Amino acid sequence: MKKLHILIILISQYTFGDSPLTSTYFYKAYMEAPMVQDALNSKGKITNEIVECIDNDSNPLEIKLAIINTVGWNVKGINK
Repeated sequence: MKKLHILIILISQYTFGDSPLTSTYFYKAYMEAPMVQDALNSKGKITNEIVECIDNDSNPLEIKLAIINTVGWNVKGINK
């Protein structure tokens, strides 16, 4: 399962599209969650901790979605 998540994240780095998941900034409602704050501080970079948090079945879905929303799809400055 973890390999699938990593594959999806890697593929998503090369796709461009707008989605309600990333175009509406609802993560602000979940700023009390430490991983949402960490995702905001990562400035768009996906860290191992972020992947592990998203992959962890015990974490609530809304926190996982807030983390993805925080990271977004901004690829400016990222070398391909």
